Amino acid sequence: MVRRPWVAVLAGLALALVGAMAAAALPATREDTPEVAQVLAAARGAVEGATSFRFVVREQTHIIVSDESAGSVSPDRTSIEGVWSDGRLHTLTDGSDEAVVDGDTAYSRPVESAEAGADHVWTMTPDDSFHDENLASHLQRIGMGVDNDQIEFVADKKAVEAAAWIYLGGADASIGFAARATGGYIGIAASILGGFAGAPIGFVEAIAELGVPAAVDEANGVTVLVATLRAPDDLVEAFGHPIPDGTVQLEVGPDHRPTALRVRIERETVWSQTEVAFTDWNEPVDIPVPSGDEVDATPWLNEEGLRELTGLTLVAPTALPEGWGLAVSSTDDSGAIEPGLDECMGLQLDWYAPIPEDVLDDLDDGSTYENDYFSTLLTPVDCALDEDPTPFQPGGPGGFPSRTDPNLAGQVEVLMGDTTVAIDSSFPVAERDAIIATLAPVDVETLIASASERPPGW
Repeated sequence: MVRRPWVAVLAGLALALVGAMAAAALPATREDTPEVAQVLAAARGAVEGATSFRFVVREQTHIIVSDESAGSVSPDRTSIEGVWSDGRLHTLTDGSDEAVVDGDTAYSRPVESAEAGADHVWTMTPDDSFHDENLASHLQRIGMGVDNDQIEFVADKKAVEAAAWIYLGGADASIGFAARATGGYIGIAASILGGFAGAPIGFVEAIAELGVPAAVDEANGVTVLVATLRAPDDLVEAFGHPIPDGTVQLEVGPDHRPTALRVRIERETVWSQTEVAFTDWNEPVDIPVPSGDEVDATPWLNEEGLRELTGLTLVAPTALPEGWGLAVSSTDDSGAIEPGLDECMGLQLDWYAPIPEDVLDDLDDGSTYENDYFSTLLTPVDCALDEDPTPFQPGGPGGFPSRTDPNLAGQVEVLMGDTTVAIDSSFPVAERDAIIATLAPVDVETLIASASERPPGW
């Protein structure tokens, strides 16, 4: 029968530092170290005026489990290698996920696809797929439900993540930009990317504004600044829980450009250490933007899979209200349409009503909206009967032979030639049956055209 209907919703340079950044391990402050304010101002100016640079982020999070019955928790490690040039960004996350950000548009692909020759494609994600919420709103969302979680380290991990966003990205970090830059990943390692939306100065601003930095050493023109940063009250209030302080080291070269950043954050059962290396400031670099056949502009739809589909009569209702959209998937666990792998693969066609603009605006806060739907699941009749031998009875909705399952209230399955069509909808039975009566064969190109508009949630 029909699955749950579609519902609208919602780096190389490695740093040598491997131990804790304990203040005792730092060199003692020298009397001839430069004025901190001047160092920070010059660093900000250098970063703000930069045309390009490369960076490597190495982050590791350790969880200390006190309950022996829970076993051990392996350290979580993430790496991001990237290059920034005039507002355009290219990243490689954990050596497996590649992304390019050009303005408000993001392109992403798994790295293995780059080895597939001419067949590899990028997925393009337009700007309105990302929530460009401010940091306070983001912290409010990740802080929700912390007190209700029964796993002891979850609250501490979320607090450490919240601190990382503030100390690495800055209090004005862009959540949407960080998500674009990593194909959707917005964990601790990606926090620094939240300050890259314009000039990448978030981490410099955090050091200048959220603590009292001191210059602890200056040698060979490299100045080391250290500070303990504290989250602003308004962001703590938005998160709804205490946010731990962060210990920060920033190395600034003789040209005023940052060369390394180290941030350590601890909270009860969790500690995280992030190390960032900066190189190749203002060196010419080209970040190509995928285009043409390199880009899959409709990643929600497998057009070729649909065109190769055999063994099914494609059918669609002809009397749905104007403006309704279509989402297409399969009964494969991934929803992918891959003919030949399973002769009994079913095709799910979820027709849905458009979401009002005012409701779309409200969905940015993570809420959901259940709109009207008419869902059909097309399955070869032999496969449907193998799964359920209940015979179809004549004279069903629309005059089609039909059958029902007493465990699936409101759903009905009709027989159209060699294809069974299982139907579920939000309509009352009489209206549902009237729509069923309009089911008719449809060619694959018409179906593809109907599903070419990006569904909400993509």
